[in-house]
Amino acid sequence: MILFALLLKKEITLIEINNMPDYFEIGKDYQLDISYIPEDAIYEEYYFESYDETIFTVTQNGIVTPLKKGQGVLKYCYGNFCDEQLLTVKTD
Repeated sequence: MILFALLLKKEITLIEINNMPDYFEIGKDYQLDISYIPEDAIYEEYYFESYDETIFTVTQNGIVTPLKKGQGVLKYCYGNFCDEQLLTVKTD
C-alpha cells in the first residue's frame, strides 16, 4: 500500500511585530521580531522596508537605525502578507 501525503499550504492571515517600542531613540539600534498567524504556516521569507530613509533605516532582518527626529512608515512582509506601522524617532 502506498500512502500519499498532501501538504496544504496554510496562508498567513496576520503578522505583527512583537517588540515594537513606543518610540525609537537616535544612537540606538533596535532588532524587531515578527510573529505570524497561523503559527504552523509554511515558512516564507520576510523583510522590512523604510519608506523614509532620512528618518530611519532598516535591514532586511529588521534592525532599525534611527537617524533623525520625526515619523516614518515601516513596511514589513512575511511571504505575500504585508503590513505597515508608523515609527516615531525622538532625540532622547
